[in-house]
Amino acid sequence: GGPQFVWIGLTIEGKNSWDGTDSAGNKVPWGTYKIQLRATDKAGNIGQAQTSVDVIGPVELTDVQVNPDFFSPNGDGVKDVTNFSYKVLNQEADMGIFIYNSAGQLFKSYQAHISKDQLGKPLAYTWDGRGNSGSIIDGKYAYTISAKDAYWYISTKSGYVTVDRVYPVVSNISAYPRTMSPLSAPNKTTISFTLSEPAAVTIQVYDRFDALKKSLVLNVLGGGNNSAEWNGRDASNNAVADGMYRLVFSLTDPAGNRGSASSTAGVDGTTPVISQASVSPEAISHLVPPAKLKAAYRISEDSLVNINILDAANNVIKSLWSQNEAAYIKY
Repeated sequence: GGPQFVWIGLTIEGKNSWDGTDSAGNKVPWGTYKIQLRATDKAGNIGQAQTSVDVIGPVELTDVQVNPDFFSPNGDGVKDVTNFSYKVLNQEADMGIFIYNSAGQLFKSYQAHISKDQLGKPLAYTWDGRGNSGSIIDGKYAYTISAKDAYWYISTKSGYVTVDRVYPVVSNISAYPRTMSPLSAPNKTTISFTLSEPAAVTIQVYDRFDALKKSLVLNVLGGGNNSAEWNGRDASNNAVADGMYRLVFSLTDPAGNRGSASSTAGVDGTTPVISQASVSPEAISHLVPPAKLKAAYRISEDSLVNINILDAANNVIKSLWSQNEAAYIKY
């Protein structure tokens, strides 16, 4: 007979094929394998040669990311586009990105061939939010990224991306108490407001000279009713001067859309002064019909006035009066 061929220790004759399995029938790991050929003639002379073969797996999509997954293609320079990034491994492939609207209809598609020299390298597609027709429609979209190799094996990844060009709105802004003191309880004002959608909120506090005194930076808040607190102090924790302060809201939703609004809150850290206090008559008796006690006083600003009767140990034995009074009024 003719020459014999020995392949990795197995004596074979004529043509032979290898299916990527070992002698036990198990698939070998992916990688490069040596093929050794040995020829022995009738005289016992041996000739050898060696070559190699690559065992490759099916195409694989990996490192798929969509960033940002909320974006606002409105031309303001903030999150105007989103990037689909990915890697393709093992084999050349035809890949596509398919984006579907909420009705399941194909809205946008992108296709490309991934060559051998692109395998394992970071690849990306930038989407500006436009559909195949060129239109931009707000909404939540489902996407599928697929890669198909020459053996028709397909690797896919899927997820969601949102197009949102609607600006967040803040409404129903109020501060309670309207005027607060940083020096007396409750030492704060509660700023309540309503958001039209989830958003990151910053409230900047300005005095009457438009000097920034404090920034209240809040995490992303949910849509609906929310609140924040200001203690009447500046960024250095010093009590601010008395007066009205402007509260400027800055909003940024997950897609990068921005909104703003403003309101006011008052600060009064000045202690009210009671002067010219007197009572008439200055003495009363249990033995005569009770006299009507009259208290007279002057207050420096609008205040809640309490009049209490104390004994020698300063215990309150009776409360006579508790009422809001205007400044400079005598009683």
